[in-house]
Amino acid sequence: MNTNGDNDFEYIEAYFNLEFTEKENSVFEERLKEDLSFANKVDSYAKSLKLVDSINLNSEENNRKMQWKEILNDVEKNKSVRKLYWFFGIAASLLVLIGLNNYLFLSQPDYDSLVQQAWSKNVGLDFILRGTGADQTELDLNRALDLYKKKDFNRALNLLTPYESTSKKYNDILLLKALTFYRLHKEDIALKTLDTLQLTSVHIAKWYKGLIYLEKSDIKSAERFLHISTSNIEIKE
Repeated sequence: MNTNGDNDFEYIEAYFNLEFTEKENSVFEERLKEDLSFANKVDSYAKSLKLVDSINLNSEENNRKMQWKEILNDVEKNKSVRKLYWFFGIAASLLVLIGLNNYLFLSQPDYDSLVQQAWSKNVGLDFILRGTGADQTELDLNRALDLYKKKDFNRALNLLTPYESTSKKYNDILLLKALTFYRLHKEDIALKTLDTLQLTSVHIAKWYKGLIYLEKSDIKSAERFLHISTSNIEIKE
C-alpha cells in the first residue's frame, strides 16, 4: 500500500475499510504516532465518518460500523483476559515462592535454639556428683565451677591455672578451663585446650568443639563433630 502523502486519503480510507494486513496496520499506527499532520488527517476522516453516521449510514456503512465496534470490543476483552492471566500468573508465582520459603524455613534447623538446649545439658560438668570433695583439687574444681556458673570467669580461671597435667581430675580441669577461655572470648585457646582434652576424653571434647563452631555459625566445622537435625544435636562417633 502506497503511504505517499499525495495518496493519504486513499491510504486512510483503506485503513478504516479494514483492508490492511497486520504489518500494514502496524506501519499505519506508527506513522499516526510520529506524523502530526497525518494524525490530523486521520482525525478529520474519523470525524467525517461520524458525521455521515449521524445522517443515516447506508447498510454497508452500518455493517462496517458494527465491525469496528466488534473489533474494539474484542480488543477490550483481550486486554481484560491478558490482565486476568497476568494477575493469576503473579498470584500463582507468589504462592509458589511463599510455599518454597515456608518449606525451607521449616526444614532449616533453629540453630540458636538447638545451641541453647545443648549448652544447658552441661555435658561433663558433673564434678560434684562424681567427686568426694575430700581434697584441695576437688574443692578448687567445684569452686571454679560455681564461679563459672556465676559468670565470674576470670576468678574461675585463676583457680584452675596452677594445675598441671599430672594433677588429679586434670580432664575436668581442662574442660572447665576450655569453657572459661571461650566465655572470655578466647576461642582459639579454648579450641586448643579441647584438642588436648580430646586425647583422653574424645566425646566431651568433640561435643564442645561442635557447640563452639555452631554458636559462631560455622556450620560446616560444627558438622565435623556433631550430627545436627532440626530438633536435636548428637556427637558424631
